[in-house]
Amino acid sequence: VVLQMFYICYVGADYMLGRFLTTSILISMLSFIIMKFDFVTLQKITTICFVFLTTLLVVIFFRQHYSANLTYSINHGYFAPDWELYGVNDEKAGQFQELGLIPVLRKHQFNPYTHSWIREAQEKDIKNKKTTSLLVVAGMPAWYAGEKTYFIEPHGLTNPYISRLPALPKEIFQRIGHYERIYPKGYFETLMTGKNVIADPTLAKLYDDVALATQGSLWRKERFSAIWRLNSGYYKKIHKNFAFNNADTLVFKTDDKTYSTNRIIDLYLHMNEQSLIFDDNIFFLSNDGNLIPFNEVPTFSPFYNDKKR
Repeated sequence: VVLQMFYICYVGADYMLGRFLTTSILISMLSFIIMKFDFVTLQKITTICFVFLTTLLVVIFFRQHYSANLTYSINHGYFAPDWELYGVNDEKAGQFQELGLIPVLRKHQFNPYTHSWIREAQEKDIKNKKTTSLLVVAGMPAWYAGEKTYFIEPHGLTNPYISRLPALPKEIFQRIGHYERIYPKGYFETLMTGKNVIADPTLAKLYDDVALATQGSLWRKERFSAIWRLNSGYYKKIHKNFAFNNADTLVFKTDDKTYSTNRIIDLYLHMNEQSLIFDDNIFFLSNDGNLIPFNEVPTFSPFYNDKKR
């Protein structure tokens, strides 16, 4: 329990209210109950666990979260007025009406696909073509869009390379668990061509090591060397090699306007939040200065393989 509390503080807590505390609370309660017995047997432990969990499930079932009146939503959950300041909320309240078991069974006639993020992703999948798209929210949209689309998202939640890069400065709003990154110069072109053209040598080496560790041949000697560097502090000072003003440039271009930025979320806001998934009229600037459209290039591969090294 102490180790978990230390880990939660070390990683910066969590944006879902109480989620990381569930295991600690359960273990603490069971430990407290068991300590009351002078002589502990497996049968007693099993009985205690059964009674405790049964009671917990009954309490949970009759809570408003699962009430048959279907009122539980952001209007009833703990959504603090200043949540943007602290970044912690009752996320279940925001998703329950579309994804909760009771609403799905009773209100949506057993249809679990009513959430707007899911519908948008399924519409993307219907296009039936391989493409690369920018994505604001990882998770449901990427899962339901299918395997034809390769997504690039701003928080590094699904990317072992980007997650190792420093987040944007604290002056820009950063929600717990959603620390925004930008992509180093040459990253998009590296994905497209399969050749490492990341401008900074240290960031390029980090890319190679992550590629080896996550997609290299399992027993390759160089792979174990890469794993050691990634976990031994070799890249501990990587933030000194990352310049926020030397990042890949994204361009939104139409017949009447052009807008450029290095932040996916900034681009999303500039487009008036029209869609969580977008690639139309979106370009990136290659190292030689050409504008490359996202929806006309071959689907990116996360990393290039051993044979291309």
